[in-house]
Amino acid sequence: MSKRGGEKKVWIAGRVRRLPGGPESVRWEALRARAENFLERERERIQRDSEPEEPSDVNGKQAVSKRLRGPAETRGRFAELCELTQFLLGKYLCIPLTDIRKIILPNNSDHNLKLHDPVNERHYLAACKLFSQSINSFSLLELKNMLDKTQPVFYANCASNPFKYYHDRKTSFNFLLDLLKFQLNDDEDKIRDLLYNIKNWFNKKGWMEFKDNEYKLNSKINTIAVIGPPNAGKNYFWDCLAAIALNVGHIGRVNNKTNQFALQEVIDKRLIIGNEINMEDGAKDDFKKLCEGKALNIRVKHCLTVFTTEHLSYYCLTTIWTFAMIPLFGMLD
Repeated sequence: MSKRGGEKKVWIAGRVRRLPGGPESVRWEALRARAENFLERERERIQRDSEPEEPSDVNGKQAVSKRLRGPAETRGRFAELCELTQFLLGKYLCIPLTDIRKIILPNNSDHNLKLHDPVNERHYLAACKLFSQSINSFSLLELKNMLDKTQPVFYANCASNPFKYYHDRKTSFNFLLDLLKFQLNDDEDKIRDLLYNIKNWFNKKGWMEFKDNEYKLNSKINTIAVIGPPNAGKNYFWDCLAAIALNVGHIGRVNNKTNQFALQEVIDKRLIIGNEINMEDGAKDDFKKLCEGKALNIRVKHCLTVFTTEHLSYYCLTTIWTFAMIPLFGMLD
C-alpha cells in the first residue's frame, strides 16, 4: 500500500518490511477495483431506495412504487399450517373442530399430510384453537351467514356428503316445527316467545321472565335445563343449537375421585352441553359456578388452568335438579 500517493510499500504491524513486487501490485489493484465497483453499486441502490415517490400525472395522486423496500417477508411453518387449517375449518365446519383432519379422507382433494405429521401436532392444535376463539364472539346471525356460505359437516363425520347423516335443511325445519307445535299445543305465540328467548340467550343477552304481571329480560341467565321423560325430543331440538355454535364442549360424568379431569373439555367453548349428568356432592359447587358463568379452577392434564368462562350451557335431564329453573318437554307419542 502507499501513503499519501508515495511509493508503494508493504507495512506489517506499523513497520515497513519490504517493497511490493510486481505480482502483489497487480493483485492489489484488482482487489481495489472490485471493492470500488461494489461500493458504487451499493451507493446507487441506497440512493434509489431513498428517493421520495413523485406524484403521478393523473389527478395528482401519489404514485405507487412497484419496488420492494427490503427483503420479502418469509413465512414460517406455523403460519402456513395455520392458514391451511383455518381454510379447511371454514369450508367443512365439523364438530369437534380438531377432527377436521379425520373427516377428510385420502381420496379427498383437500387431504394434506401436513395435518397428520406428528412434528406439526402442536401447530395444528394451536391453529384449531385460534379458529375457535375467532367464532366464540359471533352472534347467531353471524354464524348463520358463515354457515350459508358452505356445506357444514357438524357431527356427520363425513366431509364428502354430510346428508348421509342428516336430513336436508327443509326437511329438518319441518321436523323441528312439528316438534315445537306438539310441545306448545300449536300456540304460535308461545312458539314465537320461545324462539325469541333462544335467540337472546344464544346472543348472551339473557332470557325473558314473567314477573309482576310483565315480561322482563333477565340478563344473568347463562344456563338452561331442559327436563322431560325419555324420548321427549329434548336432544333432537337442542342439539341443533349446539351444532350451530360449532365450538362445543360436552360433559358426562362429573366425579372428583375417579375422574379429576371431567371438566377439561369445557375450556374456551362457545356452548357447553350436558346430558344426564352424574356427579358427586363434592362437584356441585364447581358445577354451580360453571352454570353461573363464573371463573373457576379446572384440572387439565399436564397443567392447571384458571377458567374464566364466557360460555353458554344447557343440560337435558330426566330428573329435576334442586338448583335448576327449567322449561318442560313432554312425552312424544
